[in-house]
Amino acid sequence: MKQVVRLLAHRVVHDGNLAGLSVVVADDSGIAVMPFEGETAETAFIDGTIIVEDGVLYHTPLLISSLPFPSGLQTARVWPQD
Repeated sequence: MKQVVRLLAHRVVHDGNLAGLSVVVADDSGIAVMPFEGETAETAFIDGTIIVEDGVLYHTPLLISSLPFPSGLQTARVWPQD
């Protein structure tokens, strides 16, 4: 069965860019980042920032406002789950 994760976050860092309120959809075929346009029941809210790096989603509770990342940034892996 295909695992699909839909997350809404205040900030998303993807491909070296910082986006505001965005939805991240991750599944076996890849990761897509799109601006938030409306709520759906299957989208979980993540407070803070999602970082997309090498096909992996990470979360930090810090609301990142500019790049580069602050030193000592603590992250937790969100997807894929081991």
